[in-house]
Amino acid sequence: MIRKILYIGIVLIGALQASGQEYNIGVRAGQNYSTTRGVAETGEELGYSGGFHFGINFSYNFLDNFALRTEFLYIQNGYKQNYIGDSYYMIRLNDGGVTFENGNLDMSLENSNAFLQIPITGHLRLTRKWEIFGGVYVG
Repeated sequence: MIRKILYIGIVLIGALQASGQEYNIGVRAGQNYSTTRGVAETGEELGYSGGFHFGINFSYNFLDNFALRTEFLYIQNGYKQNYIGDSYYMIRLNDGGVTFENGNLDMSLENSNAFLQIPITGHLRLTRKWEIFGGVYVG
């Protein structure tokens, strides 16, 4: 699937370059701060975690104020999870049974998710400082 998308993108870029119209190639990079929401257990805290995004973009300018842009992005998001409180440890016995040992847990995790995203967006420049854009993406 990714191979087909990349192949189509390369063919489109080649076709657009051959037409002699104006185009732009750029780089995008930045910092992300993300978290997760949901029901937390007693003693559990969810917090923000830092990540980054990086990618290249290609814009084809149809008019002076309208362009179509596609990007190939690597995005990293995540969250911090802390838990202090009652817990248990499951012990498997040799006879196939299980027993539980009660105790306290002090845990700190930083979860991170990374993925690739290919957005295709239309950009309409209203003035030098204002622009409207929207589109779709494959991730």
